[in-house]
Order: sequence, then C-alpha cells, then structure tokens
Amino acid sequence: MEGDNEQARVGMSTQTSVESVTATTGGHGEEQSSLRVASGHTSDMAGAGHVSCNTTATKTTHCRISRTGASVDTDSDLESVLSISKTEEERLLRSPEPGTSSLRREGPKRSREGMKAKAQYKAALKLHGRLQGKSDISQEEKSKLAWAEQRVQKGRKHYAQLPQMQAANGEFANKVEEMLATKRQRSIESATKDTPASKRRRGPKVATPQPKTRKQKAMSEVSKRHLIVALIDRSVENGKMTAVQWKLVHAQLVESLFSRMEDDPSAPMPTFDGAGWLNGVKILKCNDDPTRQWLVQKVPQLEALWEGAKLEVVNRELIPSVPKAKVLFPIAVQGERALKLLQRQNQDVPTADWTVLHAANPLPNEGGQHVILQISKEAEDLLYPKFGKMAWGVGTVYLRLKKRHPEDKDVHTLQAGEVEKDLGLETIVAAAQCLALDDSEEEEDDDLTIIDSTSCEGEGVS
Repeated sequence: MEGDNEQARVGMSTQTSVESVTATTGGHGEEQSSLRVASGHTSDMAGAGHVSCNTTATKTTHCRISRTGASVDTDSDLESVLSISKTEEERLLRSPEPGTSSLRREGPKRSREGMKAKAQYKAALKLHGRLQGKSDISQEEKSKLAWAEQRVQKGRKHYAQLPQMQAANGEFANKVEEMLATKRQRSIESATKDTPASKRRRGPKVATPQPKTRKQKAMSEVSKRHLIVALIDRSVENGKMTAVQWKLVHAQLVESLFSRMEDDPSAPMPTFDGAGWLNGVKILKCNDDPTRQWLVQKVPQLEALWEGAKLEVVNRELIPSVPKAKVLFPIAVQGERALKLLQRQNQDVPTADWTVLHAANPLPNEGGQHVILQISKEAEDLLYPKFGKMAWGVGTVYLRLKKRHPEDKDVHTLQAGEVEKDLGLETIVAAAQCLALDDSEEEEDDDLTIIDSTSCEGEGVS
C-alpha cells in the first residue's frame, strides 16, 4: 500500500514553503499573501497585489502582475516582474502633470464676482446691440438700454486696464467683444450652412446681390456703433447748435490737434471718418476708441465759445428726439394753411414752433388729407392725456402721437414705422433729419442716415 502511494506521488508537483510563501515547480501553489514565487527565486515584495509565475520545461517563466488599475504580462524572471510592478505603482500614485487632462484647474481660481461681472458685460453688449437704433422702444426697453450702456462703458474701462484683454483686431474695444463677435458670426454662418436644402430659397443661378438685412450684418459693424457720437449743448433744451457755433468748436479742436502733434511727434493722432447733422445736433464718427476718448476729454475743456455754452459728447442714442404727429384734416387744403388754422384755434397748446413735414395726396371721395407735423415735446405732453384731440375748422381733429396712452387702445396712436413709411424714409433718424447741412454723409449700417434739405424735398418733405 505504501508502495502504491509513493508511485502516486511521482509526477505530482513539488511544493516548497518558506514562511507564508509557497513555491511550486511544475504545479500550482496557493498562499495567503497572494504572491507566488517560482522555484529558485525569492521575493520580499511589499504592497497589495498578485504575482503568478509558471515554470515550464523550456525554462521560460511566464509572469503576470495584477494590481489595482494595472495589469502587466511579460516573459521574464521574477526580478524584472517586480521591477515593472514597482514602476507601475509609482506611476499610478504620482499626481497628474501640468498639461494633462485633469479635473483640477491649474492657475489662480477666478472669483465669483469677476465671473459675474464678465457675464453681465457680455449680456449688456448683446442687449445694447439689439436695442440701440430701434425706431420705437418701450419705457422698459429704454431702461434696459440705459443699464446696458452704463455696463458696457464700465466694462470697457475695466478691460482697457488689462493688457492681456487687448483685442487682436483693432476694430474691437477688447478681447471679450472680439470673441463675442466671432462667436456670433460663426453662429450665423453655421445656421446658413445647416439649413436643409429643401427649405433654402431657390433662385436663379446667376449671382445677384442679396438684400441687406440687419440679421446678416457682421458683429464687427455692430461693435463700431459706439464710435458715432453727438456733440450737444446742454445749455439748450434740445442740445442744438448753429453752423456758426460749430465753426468755433471746430477751430479749437483743430488747434488742439496741432498742439498734440507739436508737443509729442510720436503720439498717435486722433482721426475721424465723417461728420454731419441730426436734428440740429452735430454728429461725429471716430475711427477708433482712443479718438473717442480724446474727444470726450477735450470738448469740455474748450473755452471762449459763446455765452452759456456747455458742450458734451454723448452716444447718438441720447440725442434729444423731436416728436412728430399725423393728423387727418377733413378737408384737403394746403398744408401750411391747415397748420395756421390749427395754431390759431388752439391757443392753449404751444404750437409756435410746429412745422409741416409732409402733406399726402388727398384721399378719394373727398375723404380729407393726411399731414405729418413736427411738434414740440411740451405740446406732446399736453396732448397726451387728451389723445391728441384739437379744435380745427367747425369740429375737431386727432393728432396721432407715438406716445401710447393706456386707455387709448391705439385708436389715435401712430404705429411703428408709419411716419417713416409716409415720408419715404427707412429709419426714424432719417425722418427727423430735414434740416440744412454744411456737410452730409450716409452711414453704412442704415441706423444713421444724415441727409440735407434737398433730399427732404425730393421725398416730399416741405
């Protein structure tokens, strides 16, 4: 029986146990420390893991290292395996190097206040670009526009002090506006590209100029709007100045340019890209932000002008507007005669400075005649509670005002763009401008159309 047992042991694996390690030659061994060592090798490896080694008849040792997060298969002796395992462990425990993908943000952490201020600045830029230049905006939109203008001015002043926020393109005030414009342009191009072919307008293959719309304008043009400013006289209610007064201002500004050129020949010179008039207010277009800043600082310092002069440079949206009204006279008469009768029969309304902007053709079947009048702000405030009701002839007429009364239900209220359509003009800015000019220009973005008196006559404005 014992001989049979000895024969049964032939061919079985030989196991050698050293402390808590079991080494097996030609077989399998188990140990509590999860470490198997081939016969003839020793190990003092520390740390959690699993190493298995199988020795074959060809003396090739196949080792496998299994660790948390790493698995290495190699044909080598145990020393090589242990060396690889230590290297792998050190790599896994090492912190990620800068530049690698990591959840930890490198560099100083941005403050919540700074991020909030930047978000408000970007929101103000979008709001300012959307509301400025609109012909008819509500009181709520006016307050939003005022907030946006204040926030944009504050943001530009802040980023102007940061060299790293300077825009690569000189047309932009800072990098924030440049990135916003680039993003908007990319969105426009992407929307056009992604439009399904079935929904695209199909036209002749011959290249034809596309109609110019506000949505197709590049953000670079929008960012230049703040460079168009108005020179107003605060000593006058409507901010106007005469052509003679402007010549005095112009002469002193040119003298200031001479002084700057002679005092510092290397200093950049302020430059302008046109000038004109709007409602008797001088309009100037600056080429860049430094020119605008120079003008804002220099104008209040001008001396020896006219008595009581108080000049200031403001955004063009802050130009005092001239109210207009549309009235239907029941009888078709000459516009000026109809206005004179209206003035004489309504002595309680200040109408001395009223003028006729346009007299339409008489309506068929003796339906009367529409006339567009330029009135005053004081008169508009008086007529507002009465829905524009005034005496005329042997009855009354209603002046349709742009200012909306909550109880009027728009019965006697001008609709947006109605006056401009009757005048044959595209924008309210153009409709308000029918004054004599020394010089004129037409702004490319259609928001500022400055025309002379001959142009008004050509459109039927008297």
